[in-house]
Amino acid sequence: KLPDNFKESMYIFLSSLISLLLIAVYVPAMLTMAGYTQVSLLAGVISLISVTLNLVIFGPKVYVVLFVPLKKQREMFKISQKSAASSCYEASGDGKTKNTMDINV
Repeated sequence: KLPDNFKESMYIFLSSLISLLLIAVYVPAMLTMAGYTQVSLLAGVISLISVTLNLVIFGPKVYVVLFVPLKKQREMFKISQKSAASSCYEASGDGKTKNTMDINV
């Protein structure tokens, strides 16, 4: 149900960048803390990384599938139908179009 022009690589790059940023913030904070605060900080960072990965990667897909108006989806479907229908017809030498899908008996 996703459109053909949906680019997922940007979202994958953004999620990996956010993960690296969170890890870069975690390492100095871990070195300055000790004991249970270090463990809770690790749990918090892992939770933040998983939430951001889910939101950044799957959020746009959910938005496109659920919240894009049906009118826009219908317009996209009509465009794809027109292009498929135009590929079934070919121009003959006398200027008339001929349906290539017809079977001559």
